[in-house]
Amino acid sequence: MLIAVVLTLHLWAMWIGEPGAGALSMTSEAQATGRQPAGISNASAQRKEIAALLKIQNVKIDELIKLFETGKAKIKVDHLTAK
Repeated sequence: MLIAVVLTLHLWAMWIGEPGAGALSMTSEAQATGRQPAGISNASAQRKEIAALLKIQNVKIDELIKLFETGKAKIKVDHLTAK
C-alpha cells in the first residue's frame, strides 16, 4: 500500500512539474543542435529546381501525347474485371 501511495505522489509531482522536481518533469525545453538541414536550404533555388524539373516532365509528356496521336504508341488492357 505504501508503494502505491509513493508512486502516486511521484506521478503527481511529475505531472504538475512542481519546483524541485525538474528532473522528473514530463516536458523539456527545446534546443537547437546546430545541424544544417539536408537538401536545399535556399527556398528560391529549390523553387527554380522544381520549375526546371517540371519543364522537363512537360516535354516528355508532350512527346508521349504525340506518340499516342500518331498511333505509334497504344495502350492495351488485357485483364479488366468488373467490381
